[in-house]
Amino acid sequence: MNFELAIFDMDGTLVDSLIFWEWFWKKCGKDFLNDENFRPNTEDDKAARTMLFVDSMSMIHKKYGIAQSGKELYEYGNKAVAEFYSFVKLKKGVLEYLKYLKSKN
Repeated sequence: MNFELAIFDMDGTLVDSLIFWEWFWKKCGKDFLNDENFRPNTEDDKAARTMLFVDSMSMIHKKYGIAQSGKELYEYGNKAVAEFYSFVKLKKGVLEYLKYLKSKN
């Protein structure tokens, strides 16, 4: 294979990040509502996944009373994203392929 560069979509391609929202809802429920089974209704869950993160946190705050403000929930969410990506795993074969690409400069 001869090419000069490679561009990857990280989420779902390099890492299996599709579990983020399930993990995040449980974390929110535990930390704010004392309910690890928290999950927004289907419509709100779908909307949150497709909006800008700042807007989704504002919506979740308004509809479910999580955190003192949308801004607080957004800041909490940013920390949660960093936490999530500290333990999320690379998909099978990704590390080997990235090493291969590096060896080819």
